[in-house]
Amino acid sequence: MKVVLFGSRGNVTKPLTQILLSKGVDTTVITRSAENGKAIETDGAKAAVGSTEDVEFLTKTFQGADAVFILVPANLFLPNTLENMASVCTKACDAILSAGVPNVVYLSSVGAFNPKIGFHYQNEQILKRKLSGVPSVSLVRPTGFFTNFYHNIGTIKKDNAVYFNVERETVESYVHPADIAQACADLILTPPTDEKFKMIYVESDHAKAADIEKMIHDALNIDVKWVTVSDEAALQGATSIGLPKENAELLTNLYSKVYQGEMLDDIKKHGSVIGTHKLADFFKTDFAAQFSK
Repeated sequence: MKVVLFGSRGNVTKPLTQILLSKGVDTTVITRSAENGKAIETDGAKAAVGSTEDVEFLTKTFQGADAVFILVPANLFLPNTLENMASVCTKACDAILSAGVPNVVYLSSVGAFNPKIGFHYQNEQILKRKLSGVPSVSLVRPTGFFTNFYHNIGTIKKDNAVYFNVERETVESYVHPADIAQACADLILTPPTDEKFKMIYVESDHAKAADIEKMIHDALNIDVKWVTVSDEAALQGATSIGLPKENAELLTNLYSKVYQGEMLDDIKKHGSVIGTHKLADFFKTDFAAQFSK
């Protein structure tokens, strides 16, 4: 079995690579960096160094592949983010069709069901439109990444607080990147046959503000407060660190609307894959290590 992965050595693609290699899968990982290419080969995979916006390169790389994993990151600090993401997705689809790839797994995100708040809404529509003839296409929507809490280290050190435009009593869903990788690996190794476009959520754990406060305290021995801020304050905070206004608005709406119940409602509608990792363990290990740097 031959599989091609987007995502270089990122926090989803790296564990996904290891899972596939452990199953004896011929795994090629696309990266822009020659240095990362060497590291990928040290990991045991093949490296394809080139641009995900180069259709000719992608088509050549996809030749003979049984499955392709597409990851299109949202670079929030650049303008025209949605347009750039759509361009990468469109070119990937063109290469998939040219190479005749029969199984595609796309890493989407929460909010993709709503065009006003989802960074991946447009790309999901592109996939459905262009890949209607591909035998298996899976759309994987992870919930809030555990690792997003790294962005709060600065305010924990400065204010003993984390700031979100999410109410304290809201129960949120979170996911560890390794659980995302496992869900994607399962879809790669066993393509779904029950739906034309299989859509699944992936989550690992649930928590509300008081739970997060306790877990951080137990991990760091620091009293931390979850502070709910207004959407306006969240928007101002996002633009103050350099996000273009259109990206800051999408991000603010994502937290305000998706994490206030819309996401959980959609999960109930479609179902989810539950991973094995727990937030409390993450805070005591990876987060504590990052905090101490």
